[in-house]
Amino acid sequence: LALTSSFLDSRETVVASGGNIMPANGCVIDRGQITERRVAKRPIPAFQTIEYLRSFMTGRLGWSRLGALMIISGAFGIFRREEVIAINGYLTSREKYEKDTVGEDMELVIRLERNLRERGVPHKITYNCLANCWTEVPSTLSVLKRQRERWQRGLLEILSFHRTMIANPRYGKYGLIGFPYYVVIEVAGAWFELFALVVFVACIAAGAIDPSVFRFVVWTNLAYGLSLSALSIFLNERNGRVFPLHDRMALMVASVLEQAGFRQLVSFFRVSGYVGV
Repeated sequence: LALTSSFLDSRETVVASGGNIMPANGCVIDRGQITERRVAKRPIPAFQTIEYLRSFMTGRLGWSRLGALMIISGAFGIFRREEVIAINGYLTSREKYEKDTVGEDMELVIRLERNLRERGVPHKITYNCLANCWTEVPSTLSVLKRQRERWQRGLLEILSFHRTMIANPRYGKYGLIGFPYYVVIEVAGAWFELFALVVFVACIAAGAIDPSVFRFVVWTNLAYGLSLSALSIFLNERNGRVFPLHDRMALMVASVLEQAGFRQLVSFFRVSGYVGV
């Protein structure tokens, strides 16, 4: 109902809308109903919980307000049926473009936007921060690795297939802001982050970094991560309690601990997703 309201309340024609994906790991579930919302005690799902909160509460909320929302998660989205039919649905080898993709959720949104822009049809693609979908996230590193590699391969396929949109003013904010961001930050960013980490560690080992510089880098990184996590938790809870207080505090601790290994591991998984593209 919350997600459907996006189509009813907007003055513009909404062609697609998505909500939040919330990890159900740790929740108490009885006959398909969540009876108690909790954060998983195991570190891998807990790290993903704060990661998802940041991604949706700050990332997608910002992209939606900017008018350049590039993805609606496949687990939870509503699309205007006639517009999906107009572009032949999901991208598969049996349809118009004779091509399969592993990033079907993002690709569908991009192709919708591209088609509507080329037809000159006024429209809107939205994100509803009040609509929650609970789903199980990977609980082991092996499953997480496969998921993040698949996401990265899907992103590369989409950017390649729709490369004509990159920096193209014909596609508005999607072409001028959204696509360049994904190329620079989501594609090149993982490589840059790992390279910077290797150089940083090498410089520390060689004694080439002043201790005050080292402290500045560490503390500013922690402060930024904590601020973003605290904001995401606040936005998630502002319309009613989602997690109990001790779980919210646990998420803040997780946001600190994830920066000492988990974040770098995820970047490595993203880079390894280039293999076999």
